[in-house]
Amino acid sequence: MVTSALSTVFQIIVLIVGSKFGVSRISSGPYALIFASLLAYSRDIPTLYRFRILGFSFSDKSLIYLLGLQLLLSSWSSSLTAGMTGILAGSLYKSGFLRLHKWRFPHSIRRIGMAIYKPLLGSTRRPLPRVDNTTVDSIPNVNARTTTALNSPPLMDPHSEEAIATLMALGFDRNDVLQALRSSQNNLDM
Repeated sequence: MVTSALSTVFQIIVLIVGSKFGVSRISSGPYALIFASLLAYSRDIPTLYRFRILGFSFSDKSLIYLLGLQLLLSSWSSSLTAGMTGILAGSLYKSGFLRLHKWRFPHSIRRIGMAIYKPLLGSTRRPLPRVDNTTVDSIPNVNARTTTALNSPPLMDPHSEEAIATLMALGFDRNDVLQALRSSQNNLDM
C-alpha cells in the first residue's frame, strides 16, 4: 500500500512538472505496483540457477525480467514513466528512507477499506483451525479426532524411501535429502 500511495504522489508530480515539457499522460493500471514488486523480487529472491544460451548468460529470473521490460516499454513514455515511479517508490521503501516500511494507514481508513473490499475479495468467515489435515467443522463428534487419525495415512517414517526418491528425482543428493527431511521433521511441503 505504501508503494502504491508513494508512486501515485510521484506520478502526480511528474504530470505537474512534466506538463511544461510535453508529458500529458501516464499509463493507467498497476504499473507502479508491479515494478515496485519486481524490484523487491530482484533484491529478496535469490537466483537458483544460471545457464547459457548462444553465449549469453541467463538465470531462472531472466524471463520475469524480460516480461517486466516488455511491460515497461509497452506504451513507451507513458508506461516507462509509470514503471519508473514504481521503481523509485519501491527503492525508497526498501532503503528504509523515512522509515516507510513502518508506516501504516490510520485505523479509520483501514476499517473503511476492509468494509469495502473484504466482501469483494474473500470470505467474511475466519478460517477454522486444522486438525489432522481436516477442518474442525468437518469432524462430526468429539471422538472424530481419533477416527480421523485412524483413517488418515500413517505418518512418514524417518527413512521413507518414497519421500527420499521424490526429492532425489528433483536433483538433490541423498545426503542432502536426508538432512532436509530431518530438519523439516519429514514434511515434504516445507
